[in-house]
Amino acid sequence: MKYQYFFLAFTAFLLSNCTTKKDDNYSYKLESFATSMRDKYGVDFHKRVEFHELNSFSDSINGSYIGNYKFEDYYGNELELLTDSKPILLESFASWCAPCITSIPALNQLSKDYPDVRFIILAHDTPNKLEKYAKQINPNIHLVPSENQVNANQFIKLEVGEFQSVFPYPTTFTIDANGIIQNVLIGAPRAGNFGGMTISEKEVHEANILRLSRELDKLVSR
Repeated sequence: MKYQYFFLAFTAFLLSNCTTKKDDNYSYKLESFATSMRDKYGVDFHKRVEFHELNSFSDSINGSYIGNYKFEDYYGNELELLTDSKPILLESFASWCAPCITSIPALNQLSKDYPDVRFIILAHDTPNKLEKYAKQINPNIHLVPSENQVNANQFIKLEVGEFQSVFPYPTTFTIDANGIIQNVLIGAPRAGNFGGMTISEKEVHEANILRLSRELDKLVSR
């Protein structure tokens, strides 16, 4: 009887883990969120979703398993999101997004400081619009273009290799080595004058290093 119980428990454990690996909880929750916003706001829901609702959704996906999405990078190399059993920093990018551009130096530096983390940038832009930025990004960062640009006025802001995001640019996903989303950072600082206060590019760089290194430290310590 004791061995029968052990066998049943072990089988349940294996099935549970297999189910977790197969399920893309992130996509499921994204689809559910889109449905709830459509039900709440109607056909033009993409224009009416409020930022606090996006924040609530970002909180809800922490701890969710993300699928093993397949991408083709800027140089035509095939890659899978979860192949290396490494933690991942996944960042959305758009060439017209000022905070995205100013975060490049920080990502370059951190990709050197954290060699055990995979850095992947998913771009809103098609390859022909990324030539300028590809030259600025360290080759150890995977830069992945879109096959087709998604209309930024619609609910889905980014769609690359079947991965979709509803968050504004940039948004950073930190994902552990088991494919579990640990945190989602929406937005990033940018230089300029805001309400009489001037923020320099140096200050932006330092802020980016600080906020991202905190998340990376958590990832590598897991």
